[in-house]
Amino acid sequence: MTAMCALALAAATVARSANVGVIAGMGGWAITVLAAGSAGRFTAALTDSAFVLPYLAFAACCAAVVLYATRIPRGTS
Repeated sequence: MTAMCALALAAATVARSANVGVIAGMGGWAITVLAAGSAGRFTAALTDSAFVLPYLAFAACCAAVVLYATRIPRGTS
């Protein structure tokens, strides 16, 4: 869920629209759960410890996008 929240925050920040963030977050969550469901493992998308590192890496990338998009350019106050 951390990765999906980070995706939603990054999309909303870059697009400057909360609606875009909601759509991105729900879309990412749906893709994750449905992809695991197609493999017959709905709970694996949420509980499998093998997914922890990829989720955290994805969340870190989204956090970097948010920090980049909200930075204050040099020379402005």
